Amino acid sequence: MEEAGKCILLSAPTAAAMLILRTVEGILREYYKNKSGKVIDSFTDWNDFLKELNSLQKPNKGLLDHLNYLRLNLRNPVSHPDKIFTSKEAENLFSMAVNTIEEMCKEIYP
Repeated sequence: MEEAGKCILLSAPTAAAMLILRTVEGILREYYKNKSGKVIDSFTDWNDFLKELNSLQKPNKGLLDHLNYLRLNLRNPVSHPDKIFTSKEAENLFSMAVNTIEEMCKEIYP
């Protein structure tokens, strides 16, 4: 997230968005490992993580719905080269990501 913050400050919002979402993805992998007990050894789409997490006993529906929102509306578009983020979009994503990461970490590290 530090590098994403630097990108925002240096007017590179699309690069910042990519770094922010990769950070969220990294914590999502840790969250998935913590909840499912499974180690991820290859690329897995967020959708696969979220489907499995939703099927577990007592899933955090609010968090998983929010992660799905990020997947559909921000993560998937940023993976295509035609998506350009504005500074405001990157700043908003930064704050959303911080909140999302904090929520996942509350469950990983109670």
